Amino acid sequence: MQLEGHLRNWLTRFRPTIPPVAALLEPPHLCGLRVAEARKDLTTLVRHEEALSSGSEAFLPEGEALERSAESLMTHLGAPKRLSVVVGDPFFKIQVLAVEDFPRDEKERAQVILWQLRKLLNAPLDQVRLRYEVLSRSGGTVSLLVAVCREADAAALEEAFARRGCHVGFLGPSSLALLSLAEARGALPSDGSALLVNRTETYLSLLFVDRGIPAFFRCKDLAAFEREETEETERLAQEMRLTLAYFRDRVGGSKLASVWVRRHPQGLALPFEEELEEGVRVNDFASLLPAAPAGAPVEAALPLYGVLEGCP
Repeated sequence: MQLEGHLRNWLTRFRPTIPPVAALLEPPHLCGLRVAEARKDLTTLVRHEEALSSGSEAFLPEGEALERSAESLMTHLGAPKRLSVVVGDPFFKIQVLAVEDFPRDEKERAQVILWQLRKLLNAPLDQVRLRYEVLSRSGGTVSLLVAVCREADAAALEEAFARRGCHVGFLGPSSLALLSLAEARGALPSDGSALLVNRTETYLSLLFVDRGIPAFFRCKDLAAFEREETEETERLAQEMRLTLAYFRDRVGGSKLASVWVRRHPQGLALPFEEELEEGVRVNDFASLLPAAPAGAPVEAALPLYGVLEGCP
């Protein structure tokens, strides 16, 4: 198991500079982005998109398929020596946890976090890569934002680029990269809560941020809708309604003030406005970036801008 202290320190390997190159692997799409200078000048120099298959059992392609994708990215992005990689949320298990008597020792912390996750997810978590951020402390209770993925899957991804002379120094989830973008652009309300919606062809993620602090996360595999032969729009509306109610009644979140939405591809169904209270502002994540040239929608690359802003 590999443990690294805080999500906000993911980029320490790159300091004092962050590479101006990042890639998003989110089947069935792959996107690579090179900008002029991370943190300072996000003018797009290269943006490459292509199809990306999913694995037979894993979220990402495996073996030769993964190698081909890595080779294509390296070619189109100019053979970078360092790279930040964002992966679709189902690659990870993401949770907001409340832990009492949080240990000081990192190994003990890892054991406590994984024990909590096993209880919550009812799943074995062996040979995993764990990352966490301390969100707040109240008395003896610590609130954590946790992301965990299979060590073998993360290592395979890193090795595919390493064989081409490229070091992956950052590996993180799509929705947390969107959170970074919202934070960097001052989009989160200081009073009240915000809902960050990440809607792709294969999953729907909902991240509630209460007074600037992540409070609740949920990711829904949309393939389940196909297996249940249920009308997608109806199920999406139900999913939004139930999740909003859970956040309000069980999590105890403050009044929802705004919603930020990313849809990729554009035009995907997302029936949620009727589930919102009157006065809640609905915004497009793309509005946080300068207008793109005609015919060049930025939705595919939105999570990458959050990483390139310099705060994972």
